[in-house]
Amino acid sequence: MNDNDIAAMLPQLVDPATARQATTFIRQTVGLDDLRMLAISWQASQLTLAEYRRRGIPDTVFVDTMECFTRFSNEHRISYGTYGFDRDSWTWRQLSLRLFRLGQLEFEYPCTAEDSFLPGDGKQINIHIASNASIAPEACADSLRRAKTFTERFFPEYADAPYACDSWLLSPELAKLLPDASNIIRFQRMFDIVAVHPEDSHWREWVFQRNPAPVAELPEHTSLQRAIKRHLLQGGYIGAAVGRLKPCGDEA
Repeated sequence: MNDNDIAAMLPQLVDPATARQATTFIRQTVGLDDLRMLAISWQASQLTLAEYRRRGIPDTVFVDTMECFTRFSNEHRISYGTYGFDRDSWTWRQLSLRLFRLGQLEFEYPCTAEDSFLPGDGKQINIHIASNASIAPEACADSLRRAKTFTERFFPEYADAPYACDSWLLSPELAKLLPDASNIIRFQRMFDIVAVHPEDSHWREWVFQRNPAPVAELPEHTSLQRAIKRHLLQGGYIGAAVGRLKPCGDEA
């Protein structure tokens, strides 16, 4: 695939109807050339910015949302020792204006049931937590206020949609390990849990930076790492859970 071929495909990367498939096709073509994939994504982001401006979405939202590319490249370095980019299967959402960072949290407006967290075909808004996000109650409240205003202005068809989150941070197991006053537990109390997935292993990526070591050899640099490692060594699990945001995002 030459530069002209790539340039011709860039509009497909920012169209939510084709972004996922176009991203997969380009990745299969460039293979393991992460930096080329990153460069192509940045080329596409110029079309994304143009669409932001056409719709009147503030440039600040664009900057905050596209920070994901820097974050993912840095996470690759932490995990593997070199800069790279392997999150293109995720970032088509940002490029096609389906996912936005509003304050500390990210909000996705899924087009299909496949990308939705709650069962059914109705509209919903997915909440995502970036690795550098604060989930302190005041930060979450601020993001939710921003999301409400943003949704009413730019995605009015989602104005009455429920908010949902699928994350290891919602795992009921964490309540056995952490104090009630911790930000993680307070974040959990904002949701009604609707499904639990004990087999989910994404927690390892976020807590231990994809460390493939046996549990007994996992690092213990933070109190969370120590608590989870101890729990695992005692035969426990972490997994993940899906939660539906309570009205007004209350903890009660």
